[in-house]
Amino acid sequence: MGHFSKFIKPGARRIDSQASNNRILATAFENINGETVAVLINENDSKEEVSLFFEGKSMILVLREHSIAVIIIY
Repeated sequence: MGHFSKFIKPGARRIDSQASNNRILATAFENINGETVAVLINENDSKEEVSLFFEGKSMILVLREHSIAVIIIY
């Protein structure tokens, strides 16, 4: 819960998001200051690779087993 409350600020709005890997849980929000926050959760017993696409740019992340990653895009 701390990952959400620390980075997703009051007044943020949830935006459409989808993980490129169906074994990853993903959600994204836009804070009122304009930054976008993506939270990716790997509940699996193995590392998982996922791609993140935003405004024509992309990055590939490897999430460790049982991990949460927070990506902040300014």
